[in-house]
Amino acid sequence: MPEEPWYKKQEAVTGNALVRWPLERRVEFLSHLGVSARNIVDKLAEMKEPHVPVGLDAAKARAAALLAEGESGSGAAGRLVSDHGVVAARNCANRARHAGELACHCRGHAGANSLTMLRHPWSRLVSAYFYKGHSPNYDQYKLRPDEWPHPTLRDEKTWRVRTFDEYVAAPEYQNVMTKMFGDSHGCSNARFCDGRGDSCANPLAVACHGYRNATYLDDAHLAAARATLETHAYFGLLEAYNTSVRLMAATFGIETRDSDFAKDRVKKPSKHQRSVKEDGRLCRLAMKHNVIDAALYEAAHRVYCARLEATGLAHDPAVRAELSLRGLCGEKDFSDPDVVCGPIEARALVRTSPAK
Repeated sequence: MPEEPWYKKQEAVTGNALVRWPLERRVEFLSHLGVSARNIVDKLAEMKEPHVPVGLDAAKARAAALLAEGESGSGAAGRLVSDHGVVAARNCANRARHAGELACHCRGHAGANSLTMLRHPWSRLVSAYFYKGHSPNYDQYKLRPDEWPHPTLRDEKTWRVRTFDEYVAAPEYQNVMTKMFGDSHGCSNARFCDGRGDSCANPLAVACHGYRNATYLDDAHLAAARATLETHAYFGLLEAYNTSVRLMAATFGIETRDSDFAKDRVKKPSKHQRSVKEDGRLCRLAMKHNVIDAALYEAAHRVYCARLEATGLAHDPAVRAELSLRGLCGEKDFSDPDVVCGPIEARALVRTSPAK
């Protein structure tokens, strides 16, 4: 009998399926980090059917209130950054590049205002393959325009959909995390900006994105990526979403409440998506082509676990239940294909075994 999906197990353990922060609370968090109320209001206004999240009206009301507070001169105190701070950060980045080292203090130290979410390369690759703009079937970045033309420029009658095998074998889509965190200056635009130093208009905008050919990546880039992530004030793991929300709140001094972990709908994968996610061969192929990213995730995972210990969250019953469910912060090495792909292969054997 097929193993029950992990999110069903989580529902039994924690009382909720996949969770999302209520939209109103996300508005408060973004405001706390210094995102302008006007920007938040504009983004909420762009949300239309059929993708309107639960609580949109409440979120709009909260954003409108924040905007009014800002216009009256209140509500800005206590934010971690401001529009002025963004300009200062850009200038800081310029000076750091020009000097070859951190030449200024971006709110205490580099990464003090940085946060991100990580995802294991196998699950991230599966998700990206089916997401518009992140695979050869929708080459938004014009990586190979002659071979992978954008859908608006190609003849769909003659176009052949690139398979998952072809996708993971393409170096442009491999080791994306390491490229972004360990080689953000590896593209020509960033190197050009580095050479110009303070005169570069916007050094943050020309940092290299993850979709490019970087077959030269090695242990030095892995070490650089690890160091970069460790300077982040916070990073979470998508595989432990609830726990990551708790860690983020603890890191930035934000109080959480039970409603922050409200039950949300689970989007059901298509038949094609399931066929890829449940294919052990594809899992091992993805791991083979993303060895560096898998090592980066495993290293980051251990830092993440240490931070849970440091904040005392590791002993929270809900945290322990989620970590146990996903096999995190234990003996499992998530850079090992047997650990990641073995359970997929085992479930496939169960599904195909003849009934007795």
